[in-house]
Amino acid sequence: MVHNKIIWTEAEINFLKENYNNCTNAQLFEKLNKPNIRPTSVRHKLYELGLFKMEMEYWTDAMVKFLNANYKKLGDTEIAEIFNKKFPKNKGWTKKHIEKKRRYLNLKRSSLQLKKIKERNRVAGAWIIGSKKAWETRGENPLGIIVNWGDRVLIKTQKGYESLSRSVYQKHYGKIPEGGNIYHKDGNVENCEISNLFLVMNKEQGYVNRKPAEERKDYLSQARFKKLKQKKVLFEGKAQTITEIKKITGGKFAVFFDQSTKVIYESEIVDFMNKIKIVEF
Repeated sequence: MVHNKIIWTEAEINFLKENYNNCTNAQLFEKLNKPNIRPTSVRHKLYELGLFKMEMEYWTDAMVKFLNANYKKLGDTEIAEIFNKKFPKNKGWTKKHIEKKRRYLNLKRSSLQLKKIKERNRVAGAWIIGSKKAWETRGENPLGIIVNWGDRVLIKTQKGYESLSRSVYQKHYGKIPEGGNIYHKDGNVENCEISNLFLVMNKEQGYVNRKPAEERKDYLSQARFKKLKQKKVLFEGKAQTITEIKKITGGKFAVFFDQSTKVIYESEIVDFMNKIKIVEF
């Protein structure tokens, strides 16, 4: 540096020309390791050499004049489409470009002006066309695709996006009763294998939620088993009403149905609860 003027060598200039496109200005500054310069010095030299990573396209007086003359009667999307034809640029115009410039110029529309713009667009069918254009641009997800939205896992169906766990459960066990919630045995909402899913009614959530995730299903099975008497269940594809439950030797239970008094099933609680679907809670 001579009298505060930075002297750039030919090698340094060649280095900038060869690397400005694949390095940030901060990286160029570090790699140059040139004494007595600042990161801004690199940026100034790049501009001086005409080395731009991005070619800026600025608003002209004609563009600003058109915006001022038409923003009260035309919407931002309409103005962007006109600009793409009247004032074309490399990156094209979008609604956001127009909106940002309006805010910068403090060009605000009244509620009446907005209402007139929306009504004119509605009559012209512009909203419908705009919606189609959005889908054409972004693309539409195919049926059956699984997506994560926040802490929810969804699947796209003919009716739209639905909870994956509920969709899987219903395919195996039929319609979920009103007030029913699908829980995951291991607490992992992304594990929607049917063996990991179980039904919890609204009135059961309080005491089930107090248990660790891995204990909830077994705990719920035992709580429900005690209340099965006179309940309708699906067992081996048949709808039956449980009339009696008796404890038998070996810690197992015998279950009787209304069609006969003979023992229909002998098992431990959890095994039996896995074999049935409660119809009435």
